[in-house]
Amino acid sequence: MSRNPELEIEKVMQELQFQEFSWVSLDKPLSHAIYESWLEKQYQGEMAYLSQNRDVRKNPREHFDKMKSLILVTVNYFPHPESQDSVLDHLKIAHYARGKDYHFWFREKLQKAIAKFQNLFPEEHFLAFTDAVPLLERDHAYQAGLGWVGKNTCLIQRKNGSLFFIGEILSSLPAAETKPTVTPDHCGTCTACLEACPTEAFVEPRVMDATKCISYWNIESRDIPPTDMREKMGDWFFGCDICQTVCPWNIKLHKMKDNFA
Repeated sequence: MSRNPELEIEKVMQELQFQEFSWVSLDKPLSHAIYESWLEKQYQGEMAYLSQNRDVRKNPREHFDKMKSLILVTVNYFPHPESQDSVLDHLKIAHYARGKDYHFWFREKLQKAIAKFQNLFPEEHFLAFTDAVPLLERDHAYQAGLGWVGKNTCLIQRKNGSLFFIGEILSSLPAAETKPTVTPDHCGTCTACLEACPTEAFVEPRVMDATKCISYWNIESRDIPPTDMREKMGDWFFGCDICQTVCPWNIKLHKMKDNFA
């Protein structure tokens, strides 16, 4: 008896308790031209890896041999699912980093899914990634119906806000013919994220100059922040959550505005 891939994938995702998931064809990203324009304006700063493998981002199916589809999943990180005590707990750290490194535990969870898929479909191929592969993952997640891209450039879900990780499993299985419904933009006229950024990192809605972002200076850059930037960074030690924690979707859904310190 032949298996129904869509049904089997759904069973595995539910068994492993992923918050949201979707399965789509490995198509070209919708926002690639916007991404190229962003790079041309040097908004990536020292993050050279963002300008590498541009052909892969543009046409992923041509570069991932045999892979035809993407299984995209999200896991909430507020509260953190893999929390741990740390001597740094008293410091101001972005919520996603207030626990074990997601590059390890999240990928392990995806590998568990792959082990089950491999057992169900032994002739197929699967690869798991957690932002360590040149894919425009938010674009693919948007195409998969897992949320809309907010004015703060984050993927947002009505059910979970934006405080979640995105993971992907590349698969040689052809995706189901029925394409997910693209999520409408629910930001409306709200500009809370744009107005709250202390460094004015947003050039316009959905366009961030990373070189003006607090997270860029306390994580990515090897240089000492300029004097004016240091004054605006405040006491953030690692990352920054401001443009997410002021978002009404996060405040409404998590109902913990006072705990978003």
